[in-house]
Amino acid sequence: MDKQWYDNNPCHIKQNSKLIGKVCTALLILFCHASFAQSLKKNSIDFNINNAATLEIKVDLLIDAGNKSLENDKSNLAKRYYERAVTDGIKLGKHPSYASALTKLANLQENKITARSLYQNSLDIYEELYGPRDLNNAHVLDDIVWTYDYSGSDTELAIDQIKRSIVIRRYHKDYQTLPANLRTLAWLYEIKNDYKKAETNYREALNIDLRILGFNDIRVILSMENLAQFFIDIGEFKKAEGVLWDKRKRHKAAKYIDYYNLGRSESMLAWVYLKLGKDGTAEYHFINALNNIKESMNDPSDSPSFPALPALLDLIAYYANKQQFDKARIYYDQAQNILSEAGDGSLADHAQFIENEILSGNGASYTWSADYQIDGIRLMIDYALKNN
Repeated sequence: MDKQWYDNNPCHIKQNSKLIGKVCTALLILFCHASFAQSLKKNSIDFNINNAATLEIKVDLLIDAGNKSLENDKSNLAKRYYERAVTDGIKLGKHPSYASALTKLANLQENKITARSLYQNSLDIYEELYGPRDLNNAHVLDDIVWTYDYSGSDTELAIDQIKRSIVIRRYHKDYQTLPANLRTLAWLYEIKNDYKKAETNYREALNIDLRILGFNDIRVILSMENLAQFFIDIGEFKKAEGVLWDKRKRHKAAKYIDYYNLGRSESMLAWVYLKLGKDGTAEYHFINALNNIKESMNDPSDSPSFPALPALLDLIAYYANKQQFDKARIYYDQAQNILSEAGDGSLADHAQFIENEILSGNGASYTWSADYQIDGIRLMIDYALKNN
């Protein structure tokens, strides 16, 4: 059959038009059914709310509707439900449902002062109902802490609030949440340059995590890394070395070795040894870092994948700073191949990306050596330009 005749045949076109029309109609019906079902669901929720047997039940239903809206990424709708819960909750007086509604609404406030006022009202209710040691108080205090401005005197207020939460959690032996509170307190002391108190709280948080969760929990692994980073940030390189050797030993003793995080430990150790003037030891650990991360990804020896990029950048920087450009070139080419295959531009572009991450406060993948990596890339580019 002639294809052009078939395509242009009026009967065939008419049949296709009918078929397309039926498909469109079916899709429209499905869409209407879905929209109608969604509308019914919302109307059902609102019907239940508006016909609640008691005011307490109504407030609880409004809070529940807000929670479900948040689960569906509808924060504006959730906020409206919480606002209604607060408006109706006022009529309940000093009631836990009203306190809960205040906290939920505070969580969605962009204005920190407004949020703090709502949290404080909630806290006052919980304290009056259940006393100063109730865990609800600790939950609200944890939230209030983040409403303060840490650039001024507010830091002391935040410290007072998180300390109150810590006292409550110690009383209840809430060891799941207590370490996070201790790290927040340590961070606040770090802001105040009170490094001794910061270290005390960071170490206690880590010790509780090790006891309750065990080393193989990723939260504990990151907690050890963060403690080492704290010591690096304040120039206590010997203390950082001690934490990292402990972390490295625990990784190697594990039944299933986490080669990726072992690689991060090796990179941090290398950076610490650079700062301690032990360049040969630093080189050994930089190479170990790359090998461990390649092991974690099952990478071929000469073709590492994207997770190995920061370890490659460390080695580029190490050799470029020593004017060993031939060695640096090996890792430079591997790093550039990774970026090219990912469609992420050149290493010069990547250096700018790392710098932007630092300036934005997001932090680089290897926070400890990010500036060093940028310097290494630029040294290689300068060398290439000078040597054509």
